[in-house]
Amino acid sequence: MKDLESILQNFNRNRIVSASDFEKKMEKFQHLFGESINELKVVLDSAQPEQVHKEWWARLIRDWVEDESMPLFIRKFNDKFPRGSEVIHSSGRVLIPCDNGPAHWSFSMCYNDNYIGLPQIKEFLSNDLIPVAFAIKGTEKQSKYRQTKHLIDTPNKKGWKIAHVAPVGLKTRTSLVDIPIETLEEHFRKFMDPMNMFVVPIELSGLAEIPEVIEAFKTEPIGGTIEPTHIKSH
Repeated sequence: MKDLESILQNFNRNRIVSASDFEKKMEKFQHLFGESINELKVVLDSAQPEQVHKEWWARLIRDWVEDESMPLFIRKFNDKFPRGSEVIHSSGRVLIPCDNGPAHWSFSMCYNDNYIGLPQIKEFLSNDLIPVAFAIKGTEKQSKYRQTKHLIDTPNKKGWKIAHVAPVGLKTRTSLVDIPIETLEEHFRKFMDPMNMFVVPIELSGLAEIPEVIEAFKTEPIGGTIEPTHIKSH
């Protein structure tokens, strides 16, 4: 395992702005009707990653899914499949149960203008640098992946709630290893692709549940075929 700082020094970090300045601007939108939705989105757009960054990460997440040697983070866990553990799916693909930590990492990497590829993701994985949980409990301390720190940025601590445009929940009682792999791949795309995310201040987190607000943030298809417009290597 490499030295933590020697890895992270190559990445942009801590660029996400505080939500405090946005909360005052958004108070009038707590009860939204008609054109107010568009005004709200104008306010919030400056708190989202730039479109070119999201396009890069949409392509990267798609490549991640297509590389069957790469594990998939799945937001579904229980005592049998604890967060951070490696679960071998019936297809042979490795799954990593988790909470929202990996989505926050993906969003933070995107927001901070980090253009990476699968080799860099593998380095993050091999050094356990992607948060799988906000807190590790009980038997989870024996899991392969135990990272809880958000080393790139901390959207929650800066007052932001990360919301998904298309729902990511796996509403099934089927065992994780028996859910069709195509379903899990689609879950991973929606869960990890910043194109499917937007932020609202935590103090006004209810906005993220309003259908009209969610609709306003629908842009390109998740995991689409967008080609990156420029590359910044690390």
